[in-house]
Amino acid sequence: MGTNLKRLLLLLLAVTSLHAQTREEITVEIVNVPVYIYQGTKPIDNLTRDNFELLLNGQPQPIEYFDVMDLGQPVARPGAPASFAEQRRLFLLLFDMAFSSPERIHRAQRAAAVLVKNSAPADAFAVATFTATNGLDILLQFTSDKEAILGTVETLRPKTVEIAARESTMEGHEPAIVAYIDPSVIGGVTQIAQQTESAAELSKEPMRRLTELGIESLADLASALRKIEGFNKHVILLSEGFRGGTDGWLVPIIDKMYQTFQGANAFLHALDTAGLRPSQSARMVETGDGLRQLSMGTGGQWLHNSNDLAGALTSLSDTYRRAYLLGFRAKGARDGYNSITVRVKKLPRGARIFYRRGFMAGAPTAVGLDSAAAAPRPHSRP
Repeated sequence: MGTNLKRLLLLLLAVTSLHAQTREEITVEIVNVPVYIYQGTKPIDNLTRDNFELLLNGQPQPIEYFDVMDLGQPVARPGAPASFAEQRRLFLLLFDMAFSSPERIHRAQRAAAVLVKNSAPADAFAVATFTATNGLDILLQFTSDKEAILGTVETLRPKTVEIAARESTMEGHEPAIVAYIDPSVIGGVTQIAQQTESAAELSKEPMRRLTELGIESLADLASALRKIEGFNKHVILLSEGFRGGTDGWLVPIIDKMYQTFQGANAFLHALDTAGLRPSQSARMVETGDGLRQLSMGTGGQWLHNSNDLAGALTSLSDTYRRAYLLGFRAKGARDGYNSITVRVKKLPRGARIFYRRGFMAGAPTAVGLDSAAAAPRPHSRP
C-alpha cells in the first residue's frame, strides 16, 4: 500500500472518530436538578459545589454545572446552558371541586388570590379545576397578567373570551401567555369513562373510580407539563382531600404519577383546605394522608393543619424561590425512568431539602417559555 493511500486512510479514520465523538456529545441529554434547602423559613445559601453529591440510578455523577439562583427574577444567566439561562416560575393552581365543599373551595380561592397578588416578577400562573363531570379542565394558560389570573381564580370560570375582548380594545395590552398546556393531553372523567367502562360499572364504586381518575388526570397533566421547557413547574392542588388515598389498590397508579411528575421536572404540592383538623380523627387519616401521599413522591410539599391557607401558600412560594442548580450529562441513563438522588454534606440539624427524584430519558422537544405565541391557543368558551 502506498504512503499517500495510508495517509488518506488514517485521515479518514481520524475524521470518522471525531464525528462519532461529536455526535455522542450532541445526543447525550443534559439533566438539570434544582435543589431547595431550608432551615425553618430561611434558605441555606452558603453551600458550594463540593457540598453536593449527585447519583443517577445509584451511581455517582459529576456535577458539570453549578449555580445559585433567585428564581423570582427572570434574569439571563451568562455562561449557563440555554435551558437554564432564563427561568420563570410556573404555578398551576388546581382547584379540586369533586371532593371539596363550597366553603372550602371559597377558602382556597381567597388564599390563592393572596398568593397571586404577592407573586414575584418572574412568576406566571395557570388555573384549572377538577370536577366529577368534566375531569381536569384548564381554565387559563400560564400568564403573568394578574388581572386575568385573579379574575379566573375568583370566578373559577374560563377567561378566554374576556381576554380576547380586552386585547381588541386595548392596543399593546396582552395577557402575556408565557407557556401553553395542551389540553388534549388531559383526559376528562366523562371521556375516560365512556372509553373504558359503562355507566353501570362506573356507578358501582363511584368515589373510588373518581379518585382513580383524578390521579390519572394528574399524571396526564404532568405529561403535558413535560413539553414545557424549564425546571420551575409547580402544581398546587387545593383540596379538602382525595378519598381513599392510602388504599393499596391505588399504589401502582400513584407510583406512575410520581414518575410522570419527576420526568416532567415538576412538583405536585397539596394544600389541605380544611385547615386545622382534629389530629386523631378518622377523616384526618382518610383525606389528609391521601393528599400527603399524592405530593410526597414528586418532591413536593403537603401543606396541612393550619387555618392560615394564604400564609401556607406564601411560605411554599418562598421555599421554591432560591435554588441550587445542578446540571449533569446523563451518560449512564437507561431508556425510560431514571432515579436521581442528591446528598448534601454538612447540613445543619433540622434542614429540609427538596429536589426532583428522577427523569425520563428521551424527553420530547420542549415548547419553551415565552415562545407560546406560536402554539395553538385554547378555544373560547362561554
